[in-house]
Amino acid sequence: MTNTKASLPFFVLAAWLFCLAVPEQALAHAQLVSSTPAANEMAIPPPTELRLKFSEGVELKFTKVTLTGRDSKAVKTGPAKLDPSDSSLLIVPLASPLADGQYTVNWQAVAKDGHKTKGSYSFTSMK
Repeated sequence: MTNTKASLPFFVLAAWLFCLAVPEQALAHAQLVSSTPAANEMAIPPPTELRLKFSEGVELKFTKVTLTGRDSKAVKTGPAKLDPSDSSLLIVPLASPLADGQYTVNWQAVAKDGHKTKGSYSFTSMK
């Protein structure tokens, strides 16, 4: 007969050591680390594109960005692309100049490791 109380600390220790041994990259998700325009920033002059920098490379095919303005109306954007030299920098061109007002960026990113993250931020555009 085994003593489960005595083996419990062994399993806890083994699980803790396993977590330390797993590379941080394997547990990571693509988090938004910066953006242009930045969150809660006053963008003067209005931006012609959005730039979202993630903590790791993202899969363009599965990464989406939407921009909404006044009354939660969608703002037309061009096709998103990755910076040719940096797969963690997503560039979203704007189809036309932004009017003055507050805008919300909603994003959903899928990292190269397949993990999905999402979030949003706002900025104000001013001529």
